[in-house]
Amino acid sequence: MNLVIDYGNTAAKVGIFRHHEMVEKHVFTAPEELQKFLQNFYADSIIISSVSVDADMVSGWATHTHQKFTLTADLPLPVRNHYATPHSLGVDRIAGVCGARQLFPDNPCLVIDAGTCITYDFLSQDGAFMGGGISPGLAMRFEAVHTFTARLPLVSIVLDVLLIRDSMALNRLLGAILE
Repeated sequence: MNLVIDYGNTAAKVGIFRHHEMVEKHVFTAPEELQKFLQNFYADSIIISSVSVDADMVSGWATHTHQKFTLTADLPLPVRNHYATPHSLGVDRIAGVCGARQLFPDNPCLVIDAGTCITYDFLSQDGAFMGGGISPGLAMRFEAVHTFTARLPLVSIVLDVLLIRDSMALNRLLGAILE
């Protein structure tokens, strides 16, 4: 078994893999929960991507793991990093473009990651990571709109949004807009 940990600003996401197949996943919002999990899990290998807590500390919690890796710009990667300052690049963005390269080899990709922040990264057809941009995520945007306007209320993120699922209705709507 192999573990992949993505420690973001809000939570730690853990994927348990058997070869290339994810067989289990967990989300931990408190560091103590992740620490307890790792201290009781036996793994062949672990790789940690962290934008918030010290990855070496998390690695130390994995006491029953044979090989430990921390995702950095210095690891051998399936992409060529053309980012101007690779050591200031968030490892979450590196993971995203590496994942895009694995899922869509030989295709250009725009990788969008919507979390605490929203990142946009471009990967060329030949696997060159060209960089991208970062902007506030939804919660930050809502807070800014509320704080910097006179009358707009602070709204909450709605996760269960009814989308137009009927293509005929969508076509009628688009037709009405374009007329």
